Amino acid sequence: MIARINKLSDDLYSLQYDCDASRKLWERERKNYQLIGDEQNANLSWLALQIIDIHTKYRGIYITLNANNPNIKKYYDAWCDAEQIEIIAGDVKRNFPTFYKTIEPIVDQIHVLQSLYPYKLFSSSEILIEEEKCSICNTVRDFRNPCGHIKGYVYGGNLCCNIVTKHQVLGLALVTNPVKKYAVLFQQDKQGNEIEYNYNYIDALMCYWGNPYHFWNYYIRDNVIGTIIHFYKI
Repeated sequence: MIARINKLSDDLYSLQYDCDASRKLWERERKNYQLIGDEQNANLSWLALQIIDIHTKYRGIYITLNANNPNIKKYYDAWCDAEQIEIIAGDVKRNFPTFYKTIEPIVDQIHVLQSLYPYKLFSSSEILIEEEKCSICNTVRDFRNPCGHIKGYVYGGNLCCNIVTKHQVLGLALVTNPVKKYAVLFQQDKQGNEIEYNYNYIDALMCYWGNPYHFWNYYIRDNVIGTIIHFYKI
């Protein structure tokens, strides 16, 4: 199984590799291992699915930004998918740290891409959680009587999460370093029209970015005519 996932990790860097077909295969395997109670292989099947999802979302970001679409929503959609890659990669690193290196180039590229975005201000909700349940066993979380499952870890091919069942929203804050990056603030003018962000750096990148796995970086130079950005291959 380990050898198969290593091969999968390499094959995914080819644009000819069919992510959808591979996902269906690994999903069937995960269900089969869950049915027979093989937790180790069910967890490894979960790992394979996460690696596939990262590549699928990463390819999707490139396609979204490269689309000849005047709708500015495409930039935000790509931003949200980049955040999802960060979250999934964090789950992989926590549960299978030795496999993180197989997706690290994508995570690094996502961070560089995010740095080109003009988003600087975000909303952050303040929530009082009164009750939450374990997604694995449906037990109400209690510090005095823990269920034994730890949030963020995989059990039987499923990721353990907290399901909030009772809560209160206490307030909303404006932040520059958000936990939830999707919570971008969009401004409106007096007529209620959305004020567009400047996505010039992203547009400039897409004139250079040849394919999703053409990894790149950039540097910025200031001179008398203003700021100039230069992209280069890694």
